[in-house]
Amino acid sequence: MDMEGDISDLKSFLNKLKKPPKPAVISYIKIKKGEYIGCKGFKIETSKIDNQENKFMPYDVGICSESLDDIWDFKNRNYHYSFMNCTSCRPRL
Repeated sequence: MDMEGDISDLKSFLNKLKKPPKPAVISYIKIKKGEYIGCKGFKIETSKIDNQENKFMPYDVGICSESLDDIWDFKNRNYHYSFMNCTSCRPRL
């Protein structure tokens, strides 16, 4: 990931990156200073694979406590909703 910007914004982003939502895990973060390019926007490009590390993406994980709280809280709009969708524990069917 290449980033440019105000140093305080970059530090804030890095601190958030160090605390990913469950079930995500960040094994390591390597920081190196690069050349300032002067980016004018945001874009996602195809990854350049320079090593053969194992990359694991679980196909299913258990339902998270936040989703369970939503499903069982009768005041919540997701109360007993069969098709929950959560960024942490994935869609529920």
